[in-house]
Amino acid sequence: MKRLSIYLFVIGCTPSFFLTALGQNLVPNPGFDVIKPCSTSAPCFCNPSAHCPGFGNPCPADRITHWYNPTRASPDIRHACAPSGVPNLNHFLFGALTPRSGGGVMGLRTYNGWVEYIAVKLTAPLVAGTVYDVSFWVWRSAYSSHASNALAAYFHPDTIHSTTFVHLNFVPQIKSTTHIIPSDQWTQVSGSFTATGGEKFMILGIFEPWGTHNVLVCSSGCATAADYNYDDVSVTEQKPLALPIAVPAPVLFDESDDRTRLSWIWTGPEIDRFEIQGADVLNGGFSTLTFEPWRGPESYEVVVAPMRYYRLVARNGQEAKFGPVVETSRVRPVWMNNGVKFVGADGKYTATISDLKGNKVWKGEKNGDETLFYADCGLSEGLYFVELVFQGRFWHRKTLFVRNEG
Repeated sequence: MKRLSIYLFVIGCTPSFFLTALGQNLVPNPGFDVIKPCSTSAPCFCNPSAHCPGFGNPCPADRITHWYNPTRASPDIRHACAPSGVPNLNHFLFGALTPRSGGGVMGLRTYNGWVEYIAVKLTAPLVAGTVYDVSFWVWRSAYSSHASNALAAYFHPDTIHSTTFVHLNFVPQIKSTTHIIPSDQWTQVSGSFTATGGEKFMILGIFEPWGTHNVLVCSSGCATAADYNYDDVSVTEQKPLALPIAVPAPVLFDESDDRTRLSWIWTGPEIDRFEIQGADVLNGGFSTLTFEPWRGPESYEVVVAPMRYYRLVARNGQEAKFGPVVETSRVRPVWMNNGVKFVGADGKYTATISDLKGNKVWKGEKNGDETLFYADCGLSEGLYFVELVFQGRFWHRKTLFVRNEG
C-alpha cells in the first residue's frame, strides 16, 4: 500500500453531500486579460486619472473590463502589454511572474491601514439554495514581506462602493485557511457554498485586520505588505450527475494533535483523484485537506491535519461524488490521580490501554453522553498506547505518557 502525505489547505462550505458537476463560469473576464483602451499612445494600458500620473503609479483597476475597485485603495493591473515603469509582469516592486493564463493578472496589496480589493458583477445572480463552486489562483509577489491565510471571496446582492482604505468588515463565503507562501508558482484557493439568493457581486481580497492573518516570510529587502496576484477566477453552479459506485467512508486511525491517518478501499472504476475534506464544525463547511491521485482499485492511506469531521470525495473530470461524513473521537486521554481521564466526544466508545510491548493493561467502555470517562488503572510511569473504538465504526491510536508524582 502506497502512502502519500500532502498538506494543502483551502476552504469550502458545502453541507450538501451529493454528486456534482461544474457549470458555466459566472465571472466575466476571469483572467483580467481584457483591458479598456483609452488612447493611441497607450492602446493597451491607460493613464486616465490621477491614480497613475505619468505611469509612475498603479493604473486604476477600472481599466479592466467588467471589474471595478470598490474602495479608495488602488489595486494594480499587471499586464503583459504594460509599458516599462508601471506595475507590469516584470516590475521591480513585485517581482517577475507569468500569468496562469492569458496576459493579465490583478495585484492586491494589504498592509497596516491599507487593503486593496477588486470586484465584479456576475453574469447572473446566484439562486437561493444552490451550491456554487468558487476558485481563484494566487501568486505571492517575490518582494512581499508577509504571507496571508485570509485570501477570500465575498458575495453580495448589491454593488459596494466604500471610501475606506482599510479592510471591509464582511464575512466571506470562501477563504484560504493556511498561509500561502510560494512566490514562484500559482496556488489555488477554492471551495463551495450555498447561496442565500440574489448575490450579484463578488469581491476578492482580505477581510481581516492586519496582524490577524499574516506571517513574516521576508525580513530583508522586501516591501512591508502581503501582496498577491490573482488570476483565473471561477464561480460555477454544481449540477447533479451520477457515478456508478458509492464512495466509501474513510477509516480513521493514529489520531494525534498534529495529524490523522485515514485509509479506504476503492473497488470502483478509474477516476482522476480522491479528495479528503475535513471540518472542525459540521455546519461551518468543509476544507479540502489533501489530494490523493487514483492508483487503481486498491487500498489507500493518507495523512492529513487533524479535524473533527471527514469525508471522501471521488473526482472524475468535472464530476464529483461525496462519501458519508465520519466523525473523529477527539478523545484526549489525560493522566491524573493514578488513572486516565478521557476528555472529549459524547456517546459510546471503548478504550484499550496497552504498554509498548502490546500487552493490554486496561480496557473499558464508556456509556451515555457524559464527556468525562475515568479509568482507575494504576499505571506505572512510562509510555502507553490508547486505542479507541468510537461508535463501532473506526478506531484511533493515541499515545499517553504517565508520570507518577508521588
